Amino acid sequence: MSSTVNESMPTSTTQNCTKTLYLIRHGQSLANRDLAETIEYQDAGLTDQGITQARGLQQHLETLDLELVVVSLLTRALQTCDSALPASYSGVVIVHPKIHEICDSYYSCGQKRAIIQRDFAKFDWSHVPENNV
Repeated sequence: MSSTVNESMPTSTTQNCTKTLYLIRHGQSLANRDLAETIEYQDAGLTDQGITQARGLQQHLETLDLELVVVSLLTRALQTCDSALPASYSGVVIVHPKIHEICDSYYSCGQKRAIIQRDFAKFDWSHVPENNV
């Protein structure tokens, strides 16, 4: 049925309905580097290498027509996003609590919004409850 609908739609309308989703994994985190799963690494940030990896994406992301960026509330994802986004990106960056890994160990659980939001205040936190952990 959808092929019939698409065949009857003008080309410009069909093209406007197509979206591309890019998924980017965070750069190397402290927990990745040290293969650690202890409370010391709860919500581990990026290593220097992880920051370098994220910055390495900037040139490629500059070539894409990004309309929206959605990021996990984990520190390593936020740091990756902050380091990888080109300065020319003028859209919104939405932090969303539903797009991170399952919190099954210390290193995969995030921090409270009030704590982590301070470091990433330019992002949109409206989808994250105030009491989110």
